[in-house]
Amino acid sequence: MRKILAVLLAAFCLVLVAGCSDTSAKDVDLKEILGKFNSDFDLSDNMKEITDVNDLNKYYSIDTNDVVSFAAEIDTSGLDEIVLVQAKDAEAAARVEEKLQARYDSRSKEIASYSPENYEIMKKCEVKTDGNYVRMILAESAQEMAEVYNSYF
Repeated sequence: MRKILAVLLAAFCLVLVAGCSDTSAKDVDLKEILGKFNSDFDLSDNMKEITDVNDLNKYYSIDTNDVVSFAAEIDTSGLDEIVLVQAKDAEAAARVEEKLQARYDSRSKEIASYSPENYEIMKKCEVKTDGNYVRMILAESAQEMAEVYNSYF
């Protein structure tokens, strides 16, 4: 009986230790995800890549000190806009999400006033935070793109 109890206690401790171990999020290559979007989905031909972190501040008012890495493209003449950000920590991610949500809300109001069909597309798009990663995907295929994005985590 003691041996069985000892084995059960050891198994319980092993499960407890494994369950409480640090499982930090893996690093995700956001540029790779953006490349996958470009190869797998029909995005606008007018997409402009944002490569300088200072442009994130220019377009979205995102504090450059909050950003570890990012990948972004914006359609210079239409709806499509993709911003993927790895923030420094949870507080930075919350600030990035707030800025991207403000951009989403602004674009929604703008598009609602002149393009009902694009507004219907916008309603299916979202800003979402996953740990220290924040994404805003505005595109007709946003839901499918979100699935691809989630597959990297």
